Amino acid sequence: MLEGAARGLEGFWLLVTAANHGAQGLYRRAGFAGKGRYLYRQAPLKRAPGGC
Repeated sequence: MLEGAARGLEGFWLLVTAANHGAQGLYRRAGFAGKGRYLYRQAPLKRAPGGC
């Protein structure tokens, strides 16, 4: 984050999955904080009529 500030950046954002506790801890220790959530929707898988 210091490098970005040195370059005049005003902010940073990351997208880390809720299940990735290791990354969440790493970024928290680096000074990042949660600001919101993102819901990713995916259509159900379609299977072949008689297939696997």
